[in-house]
Amino acid sequence: MATFKNLETGRWQAQVARQGVRKAKSFKTKREAQDWANRQEFLITEGETGGSGQLLKELFSRYAREVSPKKRGARWETIRLERLSKDKISEIRLSDLALLILQIGEIGG
Repeated sequence: MATFKNLETGRWQAQVARQGVRKAKSFKTKREAQDWANRQEFLITEGETGGSGQLLKELFSRYAREVSPKKRGARWETIRLERLSKDKISEIRLSDLALLILQIGEIGG
């Protein structure tokens, strides 16, 4: 849970407490504090524990093995997943992908 406090200096302090981890930092604007807090909460709950070492191609392979066979278009889906596994994007780690999505959200948001 993140809390925000307007300091006497005019800066904003963000405090994050999640899963026993506490972090705090101050920023010029409340928006910067909110962005930092959201990123920290994500890193605590997902980024540092959830599949951080797994590559995207490993995820494609597992999906092709476990999910695709149960679908009507299994053959073609498996072919597409194998093709994606050979692409450069499949070398991205899931944790890096999650951070990249957060960064894109900040740019577009």
